[in-house]
Amino acid sequence: MEKIMLLLFSFASLDKVIEDSFKLLTKENQLQVIAVLEEELPASLPKLISQIGFLGEKVTEDVKEIILKEYKKRGVETLKSISAKGMEEGYQVKVEQIAKTALPNLKQDLQQGEFSQLIINYTRDQFISKDVLAYEIDDFLEGLDISYRIYYDGKLATEKQ
Repeated sequence: MEKIMLLLFSFASLDKVIEDSFKLLTKENQLQVIAVLEEELPASLPKLISQIGFLGEKVTEDVKEIILKEYKKRGVETLKSISAKGMEEGYQVKVEQIAKTALPNLKQDLQQGEFSQLIINYTRDQFISKDVLAYEIDDFLEGLDISYRIYYDGKLATEKQ
């Protein structure tokens, strides 16, 4: 069975990414969808809010907790939606959420040839600093001998066969 991995660093504008992923599948293939949760992203908000200086420490922490909870909820809902679409169309779809710290293990699976293709949805948001989004796609792809497609918030940017 051929396996394709869809790796989601960003949940923005996924319709095209998901559609393209399903186009690569046959009924014998499996699509493994992995959502990478960047806890640093919502966690960076209190620093930003405190620098602006109009909210107190308690309110800032509350905002952080609400955003983190919503961020995780959005990830779960996205994965459920992809899984449901796969079932509806008769495809084998496996979904999971991982922390950014699990990416080296994931890269090892890709290096061992467990997957035939990799699809990534990443972000190039001008308001997210490199300090927050510290896991660079180029670093992840380095040393991988696999065909891949990279989307930036739903728009195809790079493809390697």
